[in-house]
Amino acid sequence: MGIVAAAAVAAAVLSSAAPTGWTPVDVVYRAVFAGVVTMASVRARRWTLIWAAALASAAAGGWVAVPAGAALAGGIALQVLHRRDRWARAAVGGTAAVCLLMLEWPPFALGSALVAAVAVAPVLATGYLRMHHRNRPYVWAGLGAAVLLLVLGLVTTGLFAATAAPAVASGVRNAADAVEGLGNDTAGSTQQQFAQAADDFARAGQVGDAWWLAPARAVPVLAQHVQLGRDATTSGQELGTVAADVSTQVTDERLRRPEGGIDLVRLAALQAPAEQARDSLDTVVGRLELGRSPWILGPVSAKVDEVADKVGSARDSADLAAVAAQRAPAMLGADGERRYIVLLGNPAELRDVGGHIGNWAEVVVSNGTIDVRRVGQPYDLYTPNTVPHPNLTPGAYPQSLVELRPDLYPQNWGGSPDLPTVARLVAEIWPQVNGGAKVDGVAYADPTAFAALLELTGPVTVPGTSTRLAADNAVEYLTRTQFAEIRQTGDDGDPLGEVIRSSLTNFTSSQLPSPGSLGEVFGPVVAGGHLQLATLHPEDDDLLARTLLLGEVERPGAGDLLAVVSRNVNPSKIDAYLQRTVDYDVAWNVATGETRGVLTVKLSNTAPADGLPDVVLNGPEGTPNGTNRTQLCVLSPLKVRSAYLDGERTGVGTLPELRGVDRHCLFVDLAAGSTRTVKFNLLGDLGAGVPYLLQWVGQSTVGPDSARLSVQADRTSVDGGKARVSIPLDPAEDELVTVTPDVLGAAGRG
Repeated sequence: MGIVAAAAVAAAVLSSAAPTGWTPVDVVYRAVFAGVVTMASVRARRWTLIWAAALASAAAGGWVAVPAGAALAGGIALQVLHRRDRWARAAVGGTAAVCLLMLEWPPFALGSALVAAVAVAPVLATGYLRMHHRNRPYVWAGLGAAVLLLVLGLVTTGLFAATAAPAVASGVRNAADAVEGLGNDTAGSTQQQFAQAADDFARAGQVGDAWWLAPARAVPVLAQHVQLGRDATTSGQELGTVAADVSTQVTDERLRRPEGGIDLVRLAALQAPAEQARDSLDTVVGRLELGRSPWILGPVSAKVDEVADKVGSARDSADLAAVAAQRAPAMLGADGERRYIVLLGNPAELRDVGGHIGNWAEVVVSNGTIDVRRVGQPYDLYTPNTVPHPNLTPGAYPQSLVELRPDLYPQNWGGSPDLPTVARLVAEIWPQVNGGAKVDGVAYADPTAFAALLELTGPVTVPGTSTRLAADNAVEYLTRTQFAEIRQTGDDGDPLGEVIRSSLTNFTSSQLPSPGSLGEVFGPVVAGGHLQLATLHPEDDDLLARTLLLGEVERPGAGDLLAVVSRNVNPSKIDAYLQRTVDYDVAWNVATGETRGVLTVKLSNTAPADGLPDVVLNGPEGTPNGTNRTQLCVLSPLKVRSAYLDGERTGVGTLPELRGVDRHCLFVDLAAGSTRTVKFNLLGDLGAGVPYLLQWVGQSTVGPDSARLSVQADRTSVDGGKARVSIPLDPAEDELVTVTPDVLGAAGRG
């Protein structure tokens, strides 16, 4: 019995195995496991001791391998020498049992528990069969007690679920309603709903702390589910309490001035409660992670993953709110006025950032008040005949942008898909043509962004016409209809300047919509790249990047980047009828990093040959009416091995664009109603032993583009096979795609 006691004590002290997560009970379980195996070893077959010790030795790591190896040697010695010493059997079995409670292999969930069960099963079975009959009732008594504990555990778990479920459901419902109201004009009701959610979760938590749940907490598997429920209710209570407190401080009326603008003092004061909410959410995320267990059943685990994702998203939102409260006041003129130039582009004539710059607006922000100073057309700033024309710092911009001569043609300021580059360009030129006025930032907006603005300000009449622009017709009018009206009226001027000025002034001089309303309207617009903002203050970049406004084109480390960019060459407004389909097939060698890409771009010109204004249909000299001549460019860190236009090999021009990224371009003529296919074969080394990363950079075009990424990994060095995954990409939205062998494996073969 001394060896049995020693094994039980060693298992209780040395092992950290936690079958229930309730420490006192787990200590007892470890001691009982080692004690029972040790007692069974006295009667068990000698080969079963060798089996148990061998598995313990094979799966043990670190110093545990030493006693496990000693147990294996002892078991072999007993077999070879045909010894029947009870103390020796007990020592071998007890040592193996203790070691089996401290395994490091296999690394997957419940792997060590499975090894331990397989290891001791023969010992327990043969030990029972060879046990004296008068001792067997004790075994059955023990099993009966275990069954009784299981039954009690199941009953109390069911009672817990039935009692706590209504309170949890009410808490979730109230919390969801409160979250739905956040940022809208319902601060009072939002606060009450969060407080009610906290009370609901507190009631559920009281059930989770009841003494009668002890049997459930003492049964493996049941214990983990009960503990997870207790953690969830505690987390819900904390979240409800914190959210109710934060919502009392975040009232839109306090932030939004009736005369327009933002109260920057109160905005800055939101930093502390936002950080408090973030820290509380961090705690909840940590608790949910700690509460996760491989014993949790699949459906329950899936629900926990869903909750954890939502809490993690809320945590990111709280962190974003804290960063916004810290940085936004300076961007809104808290430290002195800021001047922003808004470039209004039209993708009916494509440029890299989106569209040809048709109008601009100068906006000055001071102490939260937004003032629209001027609105004009590009040539209101300077023309090709302006002497002297603006100077550009040599080597400061990509050659492809310089070739568009933005120093002569301000409508080409958007000649880079990287808005920070455009912002640097505008900031250098603007003071030269506007009396030295310093620029703090540049925004890009297209007709989709303008339509969103009209959704908030209401319709506006285009001067000189009977057209009323509203959210539902603005994009169609600005990209197509307006050019027909110009033909009919004979007016080739700018009928939109006053529309833009009045809409912007109306938006900025009246009480701004709530943050929730702004997010609902402008969120998809920003995500699609229709509204971007870059400043000349690097400390703003974090906030702008998090809000998807920055418009930065940057290769993800040593990974891949792909941007498919069309430039109108005519020039004309025919790109409103251009449709593109992008397929990017990547063959990636996991072991070497060699990456081969096949990029296929289908271009369709849906414009008719007649029936539209000349500004739309006049093609390049020598081409039929309705021809669209476009410069198709691909931005990538990979090199072009070959390129084909409609199956015929063609030449490609290559220039360095941004850090680690080249621009590969060719010209394509698209007759009215035609479709042409361009294929690029790309090759490069993206590094061995790292995931495949792709930064997809979308271009905001008028037509409904489509894009797809397909990655095939050569995993010969990993598992002797290949795997493929296909991912649809939003052509108008930038996104970072990460592909690993595990992702490919989960996606399936072929």
